[in-house]
Amino acid sequence: MLLVVFMNDTWWEDEQSDGSSQKGLKTPPKDTGTMILKANKAQGNFLMFMVISMFASGFITNPVSEMELFPQENVFYYSLFALLFLACFIILSSIWGRLDKQWTSITVDDDGAYLQRHLPLKINSYSHKQIKPETIDVVIMEKVFVEIRNDDDDIGYNSSNRDGYWDYRVEMLDKNNKTLAFFSLESEGWRTFATRLSERLEKQLIEEK
Repeated sequence: MLLVVFMNDTWWEDEQSDGSSQKGLKTPPKDTGTMILKANKAQGNFLMFMVISMFASGFITNPVSEMELFPQENVFYYSLFALLFLACFIILSSIWGRLDKQWTSITVDDDGAYLQRHLPLKINSYSHKQIKPETIDVVIMEKVFVEIRNDDDDIGYNSSNRDGYWDYRVEMLDKNNKTLAFFSLESEGWRTFATRLSERLEKQLIEEK
């Protein structure tokens, strides 16, 4: 029995169009989403900042109160003390936030990396900050020994018997080897944090021995 299959004249064009359409298909971009990594909290010493702010505001307010320039002295001087206290506290927190590079968490998405740490006041570049991935050159893993010494140890101090602990850090450096930010972690999550961060940022990961 002879089976004849009739095909239309455009069969070759249909197959060619199907093949070309498959070749022309582009793989949809991978949805990287948002990644949030959390580390240990940064030590802010805010109690010390509050004490210093109280002494500074009192040091300025007392000489002014002795001049007796205002009729309602209590209201004015209490308000002045509160304003000076708040100003001193903000200034000290800002100075600490500018000098200290330790952050509590990092959020990475398609727009960039966002750093955050716990501060009593939400101040841009101090409590939160954005870093462009282009400025990050490499991610570093390192162990830093934090030495704890008492005043009694100054006499007869033996360097072989040091008291302290290992701080497991992950740092982000720029092209000039300047630290942009670092995170303090426990030994268990140290390597996972660094690996996920470097892969998400597509940066080289270096472990310093």
